[in-house]
Amino acid sequence: MKLSLSARILQGAPPMSTVEFVNLARDTGFDMDELRANQVAPDSSDADLAELRQSLETAGIGVSMIVIGGNNPLQPASLASWVAVARALGAVNLRASGTVEELQRGAQSLPSDMRLVCQMHSGSA
Repeated sequence: MKLSLSARILQGAPPMSTVEFVNLARDTGFDMDELRANQVAPDSSDADLAELRQSLETAGIGVSMIVIGGNNPLQPASLASWVAVARALGAVNLRASGTVEELQRGAQSLPSDMRLVCQMHSGSA
């Protein structure tokens, strides 16, 4: 089993860079990180993504999913940007919230090797 550290633990915590978060996962025995939109953005430069990918590889940490955000993240143009980020970081899961219909449309527009996973919080779809 692979265990993933959620960046949700950073809410209300002192600021931490994404690379520091990757190293926290490594140092505490996790196999993967769940990255959020505030840690890696859909408009990240190729150089920034390559640097983060190198940090992940050096730490031996994978990306279990990327929690996508922004305005209308399930629209095809927005999803395409998130797919590019996921590919750069070796992730296959994009997590989103929305209605069942929005999630279905988003999932149908993804490449066949990517998955859209939904949040399972109280009151979510």
